This record gives sequence, C-alpha cells and structure tokens, in this order.
Amino acid sequence: MQASEKSSEMLTVAVLAGGSSSRCETGDKRDLLINGTALGRRAVLNALSLTDSVLVIGSPHPSYQDLPIQCVLDEIPGFGPLSGLHAALSRTQTAWCYLLACDMPLISPAWCACLLEKARAAPERGAFIARTSDNYLEPFHGLYSSRLKKPLEKFLQKHQTGSKRQSIANFLATVDFCAIDAEEVLAIASDWQLFASINCQREYFDFIKNYRY
Repeated sequence: MQASEKSSEMLTVAVLAGGSSSRCETGDKRDLLINGTALGRRAVLNALSLTDSVLVIGSPHPSYQDLPIQCVLDEIPGFGPLSGLHAALSRTQTAWCYLLACDMPLISPAWCACLLEKARAAPERGAFIARTSDNYLEPFHGLYSSRLKKPLEKFLQKHQTGSKRQSIANFLATVDFCAIDAEEVLAIASDWQLFASINCQREYFDFIKNYRY
C-alpha cells in the first residue's frame, strides 16, 4: 500500500475520546486550536486521511459532529483506554483497527502503511505497536486485530472485581503481538513526536512552538 492510499477494506481507525480533560486548564482539550483547527477535529481528520471507516469512542463533540464518522460508547466502562479499545474492536467491520487518541495532533500514513504490511506478512499476530529505546510500549498509533475482541473481554472480566488499573500493555502481555523497535520506527516516522499527545497548556504551547504542523 502506498502511503497516500486509503485502506478501508481492511482498516478501521478508532479515535479514543472518552477522557475527562482533567489536566487541561482551559477545559476540553479537544477545543484547543492548532492552525485554526480544533484538536479533536484535527485528530478525526487525520483518521479520515487513512480510511473511510472511522470510529470515535466517546460522546459526540461539536468539533467533529459534521464529519462522516460513527460515535460509540464503551461497552465495558471503567478501564480507560482498554475500555475504548474493546469498544472499537466490538464495532469494527474490518480485519484491523488502528488506534488513536483525540489529543494526538500528528499522523503518518507511511507508518500506518508499514504496520499494515507487517500485518499482511504475519496475520496471526494480535497487534503491531512501537517500542521505545527504553522498552516502553506505545499503545497508540498501533494496529490491533479484530480477533482480539474475545481475549480482551476475558481479560476485562477477569479484572472486574479487582484493581481496574490495567493498561493496554498489561493486556498485550497475554497475547501474541509484535513490538517494533525504536530504530525501525524512526526510520519510517522520522520523529517520535508522532506519538505525542496534548494533555495540558504546557504541552499545547510546546507543540505550537517547537513542531511543524
């Protein structure tokens, strides 16, 4: 797949938008403007640049209510991003789901194309995600197989009565997935800022000041 092509046949993009914006001093972080476009709308437009099949996991928001997307709510709430991933895998009609967050301003079609190529070569893997040089797994801008829905449901059910502080990385440790080393990531995406998110005013002003957008 060329980086400029869309892959609606095998790809859904899910944008998680269920956070409370508690760290954003100015209110809903989706309303922060980047070059005149609200951050929430920008994230959804980035998703639509990859595929026509886009889910927003969370309540509708004015910044993207006119766009051709489907808004869905968590089916198993209380687990943060894991709840969002489960909702996405429950609704996707495609083989693979690419995960974004509504506060992530950047996109790389070349990185997405790389993940899809890896998925074609090893479809038995449950996910393809980046790993930093210090072994931190980046759950966003990651590719997840729709086959993970049932294993994820079992994982969430197992932890319903215990601590709910579970992460996507905790879940991935229970399945077969591919972690892509930082060197390979940077050879394609060129800048680790692809994985940056804007949660507060400081991060917002840093992004506006320091990065091309």
